[in-house]
Parts: sequence; structure tokens; C-alpha cells
Amino acid sequence: MTIKKSILLALNNVYPLLLPEQSLYIDANCLLEEPVTMSELREELTRLEASRQIVGLRSLDGSLKWRITDNGRAELFCELY
Repeated sequence: MTIKKSILLALNNVYPLLLPEQSLYIDANCLLEEPVTMSELREELTRLEASRQIVGLRSLDGSLKWRITDNGRAELFCELY
């Protein structure tokens, strides 16, 4: 499984809720055969946000939370089937 797919799956599992970045890191790594670093995860999050498949929101305490968009759910569906 790719890091992209693991991120989209992890976010889809809690849709429509927001997932804190640290929780997303743990969930995505559980789906991967080889774990990735937080830096690698953030690089992929940046790419996915640029392609509008996910959206990141900063909460009042400064932490980042993520949610999958309709575009991301469509992409995930296409990859699964």
C-alpha cells in the first residue's frame, strides 16, 4: 500500500470528522508494510492538500487536523476498485 492510499483510508475511516496529525501518522503507519517518518507523511499531506484531496485546519491550540474531501474520497474509491 502507498502512503497516499494509507492517508486517504485513515481519513476516510473517520469521515466527516477531523483527525489530528499525530493520530493520522499512527493510523497511516499501521496500514503500511514499512513505516514512514513524520517528515515523509507531511510531504505527502502537502501534495494531497495541493491536489484538493484533503484539507488541513489549524485548531485554536495550534495543532493541525486533517479531513478527506469529496475529491479524496473519489480518488480512494477509484484506487480500491
